Amino acid sequence: MNGVWWAGALLAGLLAPAAQAADLAPDVMARFGGVYAIDCTSRQSAYVRVDAGRIRIREQQGIVTVANPQAVLQPAGQRPRPDLRIALVGHVKGQHEVTAVVDADAQGLLLRLRGDATVMTRLGVLGLYSFRHCASVDPDAPAVSALAMPQAAAVDGPPQTTGAADSVSALMRDPAFLEVYRRTLGPVALNGWLADLSGPATQLAAERVDGVDYTVGAHCKADECRDYSSVVFYDPQQRRAHVLISQLGRHYVFGAPSAAVSERMLNHWRQQWQGRR
Repeated sequence: MNGVWWAGALLAGLLAPAAQAADLAPDVMARFGGVYAIDCTSRQSAYVRVDAGRIRIREQQGIVTVANPQAVLQPAGQRPRPDLRIALVGHVKGQHEVTAVVDADAQGLLLRLRGDATVMTRLGVLGLYSFRHCASVDPDAPAVSALAMPQAAAVDGPPQTTGAADSVSALMRDPAFLEVYRRTLGPVALNGWLADLSGPATQLAAERVDGVDYTVGAHCKADECRDYSSVVFYDPQQRRAHVLISQLGRHYVFGAPSAAVSERMLNHWRQQWQGRR
């Protein structure tokens, strides 16, 4: 009965005239309102706060305010997903659209941000994060100077060495690579599909660029290779890595690669993932 009531109440809210730009309904707020953070234990964590009439995003430059969020059942241009709970669509300064997509996993609700190029450029790597629903972050704390990184979980499986690994997911069981990978990506390394690099992956290969011998691999999120994929260049001798992450049509590069390495990474991504379904 409760599920039927919730679906009916949400549908009624969606059918209300859009011009009214009403606040989010109490039942929507009861289920999805509040604070979502990268690290719910840190008051210095970047966060997203969902209020009835606005969404506030705290990032390194300050606060981004998304006005008049409206609830929709399915974000435009995205395929239906069973874990999707709701999407909240609003605008920054009346013109730049932002969507807060709320999914769920075994631990609870997760929020991810989508938006036009202007907004996503300002948010930078926050576009890669999953924000966990929580209540322990002070939304009035000063803007973050560095993103807090919670303790990383261990990767399942027996230890592995770089020479014995056949894919980037197996490479994650090499303690040396795991430390370099997490140091290179920072909090992004704890984000869902990037946490253990599980999913479809290519065979590891050796490639020499700028006089450096790299171990190279690529991987994507299971069943969503078109929208979520990565390429890793790992230098075990100097204990460094360069990572290209592609998410929803935007590329993010970590590890400060040279121009030559950047070009090789992009070429690998095009060969493996561009146009992939």
